[in-house]
Amino acid sequence: MVLIHYVEGSGAGEMISNPLDYAEFLKCMIHKAQPISTTSHEELVTPRILTSCKRRPYTSHRLYALGWETFDYHGETIVGHSGATNGFTSNMIYLPRLKWGFVAFGNSDTSFAAHERLCWELVDELLNLPSEKRWDCDEINNDEFFDEEPTSRELFPNLPDVPRPLSLPLQAYIGEYHHRGYGTLAVKLKDGKLQADATDRTWRFTMSFDHASGEFFFVERYDVDTADLDKTKAQFLLEVDGTVKYLGVALVGEMEDEMIWFQRNEGGTGPGRDMISVGSPEIG
Repeated sequence: MVLIHYVEGSGAGEMISNPLDYAEFLKCMIHKAQPISTTSHEELVTPRILTSCKRRPYTSHRLYALGWETFDYHGETIVGHSGATNGFTSNMIYLPRLKWGFVAFGNSDTSFAAHERLCWELVDELLNLPSEKRWDCDEINNDEFFDEEPTSRELFPNLPDVPRPLSLPLQAYIGEYHHRGYGTLAVKLKDGKLQADATDRTWRFTMSFDHASGEFFFVERYDVDTADLDKTKAQFLLEVDGTVKYLGVALVGEMEDEMIWFQRNEGGTGPGRDMISVGSPEIG
């Protein structure tokens, strides 16, 4: 295996590997072999937390252990883990009792759906399940991986029919906004729109802001490496003296209405106080 220096993803591994390497890894897990001790093997698959309240057909809730998810499918214990980064996905599971495993890699952001279809077809055959006891993998995957983009009303349910004007000219919102975890967003004015450049990091993206109402904006987030275009929302907050102080962006879909708040750098030079909170920051 070869290590890649991806600063943001280093804690998650970011290794170049292949299915043969991972097959050896699965054999180690299935047979509880060395170099992992017996105690460590047990700890690795002992559930710690609930990872999702949603349940697939014939499947228990998914529980997270130490780097592995565990769940039951038709009463059969399954251990697995999936992963993804720009332009790549992986998926692996194993059935401890039957000593059977599956691993797949794909050089596409959407290849996970293909992994799932192949994986569960094989599992259903392995368990010799009748057709009425098999779940529709394609239907579930379409719901989970190919969500429709939110509408304007879904982003802002209380959007007025006549939008409120901005408090300040667009030029007043230009600047660098900093967050300790998410880095710095350089907001500029281009072609009559506020635009943010975040192409200085491993997962590169840009954002374009369209005014919604008041200090609220619709945002189109463009992923440079995958060419994916997502829609989300943003909000600017003003200090008591009328200057722009914070920029909140809904960058994490799973957090629903929570925003990641960036603090504007004082005078545009150097980071201000690091913002690590979600929800509205303290102002005033």
